[in-house]
Amino acid sequence: MARVYCTKCHRLENLCLCSALPELENKVELVFLQHPLEQKQVKGTAWLTHASLSQSHFLVGEQFSSDELSHLIQHKQTFLLYPASEEESVMTYSTEEVQTQFPLENCRVLILDGTWKKTKKMLYLNPELAALPRIMLQPQQPSEYRIRKQKNAQSLSTLEAVMALLSELEQSSQYHRLQNVMDALVAQHEAWIEMEKALRIEGLK
Repeated sequence: MARVYCTKCHRLENLCLCSALPELENKVELVFLQHPLEQKQVKGTAWLTHASLSQSHFLVGEQFSSDELSHLIQHKQTFLLYPASEEESVMTYSTEEVQTQFPLENCRVLILDGTWKKTKKMLYLNPELAALPRIMLQPQQPSEYRIRKQKNAQSLSTLEAVMALLSELEQSSQYHRLQNVMDALVAQHEAWIEMEKALRIEGLK
């Protein structure tokens, strides 16, 4: 029997999280670039974040055409939300610097969604992306995304990164409502684990 997915949150209907999704009017335009292997990742947060925002676009791919990238980079001041190593000669900005130096309505931020290994490959395959000025986040607290292994204590899920980014850039508390999505996702995952444990115990009786 074919699995039925929710058309809004893109999760299985029995795992639908639409009731937790806020409707947020963001000034800064976001574009999510998702690695193809992340599409069916039930623990992913990118689409849930995208579905909560008014000024948001979503593309799936590992390597993008010149036309696609030109369309993404033109007409607005475009940044990439991604850490820059010391070896990379790219401009970097804090959220405060972006806020004070650029009109927010004319800003666009590209966000890569995937594991560190996958997103590094995306940058390698798309030099135009790698050359974009970067916005650097300084996480104020550890990630609460405990259902998926993170690279280190400073790593954030896509949802948490967007929540921090927009809260800081737009100086708005409305984005804290995205925490409800994270809480619902974590609670659902933990309930699933508890159910599996109960079934295993029942099977041993």
